[in-house]
Amino acid sequence: MSIQKILLVDDNTADASAMSRYIRKGLAEQIEKLDYTPTYMEAINALVENKYDLAFLDYYLGAQTGLD
Repeated sequence: MSIQKILLVDDNTADASAMSRYIRKGLAEQIEKLDYTPTYMEAINALVENKYDLAFLDYYLGAQTGLD
């Protein structure tokens, strides 16, 4: 399976930066695009507008969770 497009959702910029580095390092030869958004609503919009192969979601996103 090829993982080309990834969405990273995390409201903590330090955690998002670390995750981004890990993702890019681990999937360097496969990844075509890594999108980042810090909020639940921006993530919903990104998922509606784009097709992702994989999404990493923070569990705590303000009033919502990564499971909503």
